[in-house]
Amino acid sequence: MLKAAGAVGTPHIVYTSGLGAEHPQNVPAIDGKAFLETLLRQSGLPFTILRPGLFMDDFLGASLPFPRTIQRILSRHQSRVERLFLATLRTAVPSAHPVPVTSMQDIGRLVVWA
Repeated sequence: MLKAAGAVGTPHIVYTSGLGAEHPQNVPAIDGKAFLETLLRQSGLPFTILRPGLFMDDFLGASLPFPRTIQRILSRHQSRVERLFLATLRTAVPSAHPVPVTSMQDIGRLVVWA
């Protein structure tokens, strides 16, 4: 992909990575992003890396890894999904280590700006 971008003269690459991807974490999803960031840095191409934390949209079930049929069912129970997500977040993330939250729409705006 990076060779193709260089060959066609892409003026700037914007890569949406993930929070914590600046270092390998022994988590395949994050380590894959760390690997791609390394390749991007080594490419010599101009780039911007965005590392969002959680998406506010997740409180609505927007990026939950479920098929569309389940997404439709969950959308009918939006308030329960929101409460479940928030309870999970409170349990999984220590209050001493806040996690940055943004929206998918804001990431889109940042990509356009970059």
